[in-house]
Amino acid sequence: QGTINMGNMKVSPLVELGYFRENQQDYTVSDGVSQAIVTGGDTELGRLSLAGTFEWHIPNALEMPVFFARPQANWNFYSQGFDSGFENFSGSLELGLKTDSSSAWIGEMSLRFDGLGSSDFEGVSARAYLSREF
Repeated sequence: QGTINMGNMKVSPLVELGYFRENQQDYTVSDGVSQAIVTGGDTELGRLSLAGTFEWHIPNALEMPVFFARPQANWNFYSQGFDSGFENFSGSLELGLKTDSSSAWIGEMSLRFDGLGSSDFEGVSARAYLSREF
């Protein structure tokens, strides 16, 4: 990950390569009257992600919020063990505001949209945090 400064905008590109593997054992679910057996299995996923953070700073303003956008494109180049039609390409976009790095208060709030370009998955999440250094 590196940073490119272009006037009032800062760009931080990111490339991630990941491999996920999950093993689930068989288990039984019961409501007290009847039981259902859930079959376990292995799932695997290989993913390449291209992302970046774009930040826009307000010139000559101290402790002002910084607007940011984080687009991300995911390519799932390997998958095994998924029962549903797992799509190979999807994306996300996070938009938000954060404090300038010179501020004593450190905070960020954002809204993220997941599953862009996917026909069977979509999600929205909100994130916020605030801290103060002494």
